[in-house]
Amino acid sequence: MERLQKQMQSAGQVVQGMMGGISSYAQGIKNSLSTISFSATIQAAKELWNTFSNITKEIWNSTGALAAAIEPIENSYKRLSAQAGISSDAMLSAMKKASLGTVSEFNLMSAANKAYSLGVISNTDQMTTLMEIARVKGQAMGRTMNEALDDIVTGLGRGSAMILDNLGIVVNQTEAQKAYADSIGKTVEQLSEREKKQALINAVVTQGKTELENAGNATLDFAGKQAKLATTFEDLGTLFGKSLLPSI
Repeated sequence: MERLQKQMQSAGQVVQGMMGGISSYAQGIKNSLSTISFSATIQAAKELWNTFSNITKEIWNSTGALAAAIEPIENSYKRLSAQAGISSDAMLSAMKKASLGTVSEFNLMSAANKAYSLGVISNTDQMTTLMEIARVKGQAMGRTMNEALDDIVTGLGRGSAMILDNLGIVVNQTEAQKAYADSIGKTVEQLSEREKKQALINAVVTQGKTELENAGNATLDFAGKQAKLATTFEDLGTLFGKSLLPSI
């Protein structure tokens, strides 16, 4: 309930800025109604009510669907976090901060689940660092942060430099493996597949941190602000739907 209240406050702040425009629009409707016939006014009111009813049904259905879809994702996320010895709540909070509010809780937990399952991360800092890299790379390549993060996690998890290359992340795997092998006192030939994957992860993180330093403070462009608004309402709808599940 506390999370729902906080999300509603966040949504309220976003909506508050729209109220002035809505008020002006409503006044315009009022002025227009004064110039048309009574029957036309009744017809317009019926159409408005039908529209409102359809929107209400759509919201009801979508919030329930969102809540039902997130439940297994959330359960898996909590289980995998516990197995890794990580606080799921603390990690989710850190991920939301790293995303600047542009990625929904559903997508954040889904991304974390994939990263856990593919052996890409073992702590919160690693996940948030990958997210920050995804934000910078996504903005540069015209991709959403969620899309960029999925490519990074998939590329690292599969050890695929080709997938990473789609985001402009170019890594010389031979050099990366040599550097990692030297750091742990092995030859490249002695590296296991897991160690080769770690070599790629280290190279991407090192390269990404340099780009983050060059990029400076994180800011949202217009697309990012749109994503943040959409995320606010998606998370609000999910929380609202979850609060209704026991009664549905």
